[in-house]
Amino acid sequence: MKKILFVVSILFLLSCITTTSNSQGMRVGVQIGAAFPTGDWSDNVSTGMGGIGTFNYELNKKISLTGAIGYYSFKIIFYS
Repeated sequence: MKKILFVVSILFLLSCITTTSNSQGMRVGVQIGAAFPTGDWSDNVSTGMGGIGTFNYELNKKISLTGAIGYYSFKIIFYS
């Protein structure tokens, strides 16, 4: 339980960090979240936890490139 609380705390702190470099127009961010399964999927897994890393590069004031990558993990429920 302590390990889970530590990981969640670190992820929360990382989600609050966003760096900006105005000279290059770049932004980097981290987001954390929970995913709630629905339908038949909810019969086999419980709530998922994960995060997303984002990157934004401003080409000019009207155009920017954005990328994101993320990972969510679900705990599988075993029935005996």
